[in-house]
Amino acid sequence: MRQGGWFQALLAAVLVSNTALLLVLVLQQHNREQRAIRQSAQFRELAEGTDRVRGELRKLNRAIGAGDLSGLAGGDGDQVASTRTWLHPDLPNFLAKNDFDEIPPDAENTNGTLTLFFSRSDPKGFNGMVENAADLSELESYVSDSIAGRMSFTDPDRWHGILAERVEVTDEGQTYTIYLKRGVKWHKPSGVDLSDPRYAWLDRDHEVTAHDFAFFFQMLKDPQVQNGFAKSYYQDLESWEVVDDHTLVVRWSKKVYLALSSTLGIGPLPEFLYAHDEEGNRFPDETLGLNFNQHWYNSKGIVGCGPYRFASYSPGERIVLERFEDYHGELPAIQRIVWEIVGDQNVQFLKLRSGHHDFGYLQPSEYRDLVQPYLDDPSKPLPDDNPFVGEAMGSARKLTPGYFYLGWNADKPTFADKRVRQAMTHAFDRARMVEHIFAGLGQVTESPYVPGSPYNAPELEPWPYDLDRARALLAEAGWTDSNGDGLVDREGQPFEFTLLIYASSKEMDSLANIFKEDLLKVGVRMKIDKAEWSLMQKRMEEREFDAFTGGWATSWDVDLFQIWHSTQADLPKGSNMVGFRNAEADEIIEKLRVTFDLSERHELARRFHRIVHDEQPYTFFYVRERYYTWWDKVRRVVFPKTRPLVRASSWWVQSEV
Repeated sequence: MRQGGWFQALLAAVLVSNTALLLVLVLQQHNREQRAIRQSAQFRELAEGTDRVRGELRKLNRAIGAGDLSGLAGGDGDQVASTRTWLHPDLPNFLAKNDFDEIPPDAENTNGTLTLFFSRSDPKGFNGMVENAADLSELESYVSDSIAGRMSFTDPDRWHGILAERVEVTDEGQTYTIYLKRGVKWHKPSGVDLSDPRYAWLDRDHEVTAHDFAFFFQMLKDPQVQNGFAKSYYQDLESWEVVDDHTLVVRWSKKVYLALSSTLGIGPLPEFLYAHDEEGNRFPDETLGLNFNQHWYNSKGIVGCGPYRFASYSPGERIVLERFEDYHGELPAIQRIVWEIVGDQNVQFLKLRSGHHDFGYLQPSEYRDLVQPYLDDPSKPLPDDNPFVGEAMGSARKLTPGYFYLGWNADKPTFADKRVRQAMTHAFDRARMVEHIFAGLGQVTESPYVPGSPYNAPELEPWPYDLDRARALLAEAGWTDSNGDGLVDREGQPFEFTLLIYASSKEMDSLANIFKEDLLKVGVRMKIDKAEWSLMQKRMEEREFDAFTGGWATSWDVDLFQIWHSTQADLPKGSNMVGFRNAEADEIIEKLRVTFDLSERHELARRFHRIVHDEQPYTFFYVRERYYTWWDKVRRVVFPKTRPLVRASSWWVQSEV
């Protein structure tokens, strides 16, 4: 018994000793882990600080190397002495210092990744000189820089320098002398293997110079280049002159209202890339424009000089942008932006709801089901499985600058008569569709201008939903039911047409089916043709449609030429896709371009509004509101006054713990 008791006591002592030792080891391990965590945080903070210092040193070294300190003043060339010689030293710098910190000054993290929804289909191409799409323009705003930028968060009528440190305006606004920053680098192209000897000619640094702007103008004005939508803004551009590598003079033949934005808002075009074939051989001058239209790089990505580099493109999956660490300006706080291409609205919603997408917007049906009930009744208990209400996500409801419409092909005999187009508008129940299909996220419009704009004719109201009036107008145009089959006909041909719609939009599908039912009530048979965005763009550009659902994003300055002038109706890739031709409207549009007095501009624009209201080349539909929402880790979400409304370079992303 004593031996057994002794053994048990010894065993107990050993167990106690081992337990104590294990506890000591656990505590030591815990302390080591805590030290590692603290050290990791310190190293991360040190790395971020080092990155910021390294960025400032790069900027300083570039400025010193160029003998130019003006770039360190944030683009305001009059704030810091410069060693450069001005051609008009007595003139003030037209550019002002930006009065808004577009880069968040208090960002706690600069290594975050932001995942966004890009589009429901792949871009038709990435060359913004020949492709006209709002989603591509938004992408370019991160990758490409312009001469100057509007102060979009405060006063969009004022400009601050981006690629330019100084601009001198002479000849009453007809001549612009532009002094570019020195040492600005082009990004290296993505989408090609730069280690492949075939692309060795691309694997080196290239500086942005005035020659790249001259190349932009050369391609813009080249009659072989199919970019009618852009050419329309530069009909009065007289010349451009490269004074030296960093000085450019742009001259306009006369004083036009859009000369300012059409000059300062342009970005350079990389001649080192687009003037060459895939082996690096320069295209012959006589075929340069033709080769540019179908350039071998058009489908691969964007080469820019902006704060983000186009890093990769996986068709049908994603586009990845990475912060360009050699950027000439202040670096944005978000390191990486992933734009996912999602073809299904349901999948897009699930990715946002699960947190896979950090920022996005709700479709009207989602807003109606998940948000609106709790706004209508604040006392309603918030469900745990709905992150769109409560504190987990932020939100903002924003009216987007632009409008949606139905476009009628006036070059088709069916829609050549304005009475027929008016009848189509009377049969389109806009108010009902905005309220029920789009959950009230928008405003009915009948104008090419934004609601509340002084350019609108104040007495005009949307054509009412009136099927009796639609029947009467069709009859006036010769469309009657001559054989009693329920369809109106003319010269033995029944009234039938096809509406081209965007395939991936449930809302547009619902809209088209309601419209189809209402048209049948007035004796018109409408078929619905669904196409993905890239194919739809192609068919609109080639005028292969009877009618289509469309939308325009509007600019800060009002200019009607691109969409409505008769000369644009037959231009390859021109924006007057519906064939609107009106001599009085042309006269107004041309006069508006050279009129600077605001009251006169307003009256001219109202006269045009009255014409287009009567002609109904479009059935103007609505101005959309987006219900934007984002997860809490996305910080300092601000929206500018101009498009694009989503400008993530002004945000930051909180670190994951």
